[in-house]
Amino acid sequence: MGPHAVPWIVAAIIWIKGSLVARHFIESALVHPFIRNVLRIFIAFTPIAIVLTTLVGDSFARLASL
Repeated sequence: MGPHAVPWIVAAIIWIKGSLVARHFIESALVHPFIRNVLRIFIAFTPIAIVLTTLVGDSFARLASL
């Protein structure tokens, strides 16, 4: 496991922790399905951005920067 695996591990940890917070603290299982899906997309955004930055690199980072 080299330095290229670190962003994948960080993305997985962020996704798992976000899912746990949504499920147990926000109780997303009890809300309307639309809100639940919005939460899933919101939670998945950062890990997806980390993975895309890892795979594509500078071109994605330039597009995603403000």
